[in-house]
Amino acid sequence: MSYRIGSFNINQLSDSQQDKRGQDNSSGKDLDKIADIIYKQNSQASERFDIIALQEVFGSENALSSITRKLGLNWEYVVVDSRASGPKKELYAFIWDNTKFRLKKPEKEKAMGSFCIDSRGNSLIFNDEGFARKPCCIVFESVRGFFEIAIICVHLWYGSITGGADLQKRREEFERLAKEVYPRFADSASTNGSRPTYTVMLGDYNLNINNGPNNSPFIDRGHTPPSKFHSIVIDETRGRIIRTVQYEKTTLQIEKNPTTGSELGRYASNFDHFSYDEGQFDGIGVEVERVDAVGKFYKNDFEQYKKDVSDHVPIKLTLTLN
Repeated sequence: MSYRIGSFNINQLSDSQQDKRGQDNSSGKDLDKIADIIYKQNSQASERFDIIALQEVFGSENALSSITRKLGLNWEYVVVDSRASGPKKELYAFIWDNTKFRLKKPEKEKAMGSFCIDSRGNSLIFNDEGFARKPCCIVFESVRGFFEIAIICVHLWYGSITGGADLQKRREEFERLAKEVYPRFADSASTNGSRPTYTVMLGDYNLNINNGPNNSPFIDRGHTPPSKFHSIVIDETRGRIIRTVQYEKTTLQIEKNPTTGSELGRYASNFDHFSYDEGQFDGIGVEVERVDAVGKFYKNDFEQYKKDVSDHVPIKLTLTLN
């Protein structure tokens, strides 16, 4: 069986006044199109995700509720507070097909040290001041009960595009995620052998995999062999090799043609990724791709897609379990 997990920086999804059709406008976003990208029955364009994690969710939940209703009766969502520093209250959100998965609430005894349970009791938060936005871990168990998927959702520090201290902070956050946060969440999510738990970290890393076409800043800093397909962090203390994948550009940039003055759209940076423990995923089929939402749904109109949906496109991880 194959299962499709998505990650999507939705670019400040928030609630605003209703549009003329009486549906939640969500800062001008096209909620119908967002729902169609996630899952639309009998559509060749739809990605047909089973679970999708969202970053940059703000405000109340009307927009999420509206998207979920558009998906159908068998869809659910939850939000988790990232406890971001600063005035903006950024949330993570998860939407899933409840015919495939059900949410597994964290156990109170696992909320120790740097861990705490979010205010709604749905996720473990790594509540450390070293992160501008705190990573969270949420667990879904298959309806059939054969396995679980633990998802660590992250949105790394950005700051400025050129500031050396900001670039250094991004890399420091990533190294801690790979060497400390991922292993601790993975161990916490383990069910002690009663059924396998596959832990995936995902989100907007604000760092590129160094594969030639991508620009700095890179995840790798020379401590691992470079690869055009992935980045590897070796955690010798815990005996883990954490592989980070998805090397295609996912952020959008709109710029003017200097000759004609017309708007041009292009992909700019390779910021959205998945990471996983090589040993834990040994024997599991893993396929990763950038979702061509601009081409499939907007005929490569980057400007309109950015207005309606986001300045990122989703990414997809397909797990095949025997």
